[in-house]
Amino acid sequence: MKQLRNNVIRAGLEVLYFSGAHHLLRPIFAGVGAIFMLHHVRPGRDAAFQPNRHLEVTPEFLRAALKSAQGSAAPIELVVEDAEFFQTYSIPYHEGEKIPHLELVSGQPDLLTKLLQPLTK
Repeated sequence: MKQLRNNVIRAGLEVLYFSGAHHLLRPIFAGVGAIFMLHHVRPGRDAAFQPNRHLEVTPEFLRAALKSAQGSAAPIELVVEDAEFFQTYSIPYHEGEKIPHLELVSGQPDLLTKLLQPLTK
């Protein structure tokens, strides 16, 4: 059943694309937002067998998407699959890529350094 649904959705999107009908819908839907459905963000691979390649994106693609959202008022749309159901989440994020880093909070113990110390006998 799930495979049938995915095939119907894929066929519908391909009909829109190959018939050129997506150009007719552009004035209505252009600039509405970006939709991502992905399972992994990892560097591209050249392996012959990649059954879930359509659900993976490269870090470069994700960076470009975040950069694109930075200049837009439209939210980033995520499509998340949970067993048989899909849920769409709108994320109004427009701040571009951020690199997380740890900062020591003054007055708090440095637990990370303690955790990374080698064990002594």
